[in-house]
Amino acid sequence: MAEAFYKLLTSVLSTTFIKLPSSNIDNMYSASSQLFEKFLKGDETTFKLYILYNEGDSSLICHNNFETNSLQNSKLFYILRKVKGALPLKEPQLSESLGYGLLSNVFLDSIEPILSKVYVPLLQRVEEWGKVTNDIKKEFIGATSKFVENLSEVVAAAQIPSVKLQTPQPNLIIPNNPKAFNDNKTNEGLVSNYESLCF
Repeated sequence: MAEAFYKLLTSVLSTTFIKLPSSNIDNMYSASSQLFEKFLKGDETTFKLYILYNEGDSSLICHNNFETNSLQNSKLFYILRKVKGALPLKEPQLSESLGYGLLSNVFLDSIEPILSKVYVPLLQRVEEWGKVTNDIKKEFIGATSKFVENLSEVVAAAQIPSVKLQTPQPNLIIPNNPKAFNDNKTNEGLVSNYESLCF
């Protein structure tokens, strides 16, 4: 199991951080072997692991918790267990039992894929919801999916460059009526200014 997990982790980290030397993965894995062992066995303190990637020297540090201020000049890779309860992970279903991805320091960009690709599918797969009725379950999953959809739109909108409106110079402002337009149709400076705004 440990060997299969190591191979999977090495493959994923190498794909995520293209310039990462394999020796750095080996060093991090050796230094954090106890954390990874607890993670595989299902220890409650290590249901999630965070691997901090330093962009300066390509070093890796593994934690079972993190603070947001540690993300300065770094990238954070997360691994979480999708297996219910404190059960050991099994080799045949290893990749299906794990969720992983990259957290950027722009958290909106990170939250949306985590919710849509990890937590919403998990909610949809869980069959036993205790005393919750099927109607409430469907309503909750629907509301969560709608929230993720809205979040996707916000993330997309945030990536569009903002439009800056400038106040025109006083000599370029004319009254909004046909007479003023007609009186200023031969004002070359005014006409060329407004033409430049359209093209």
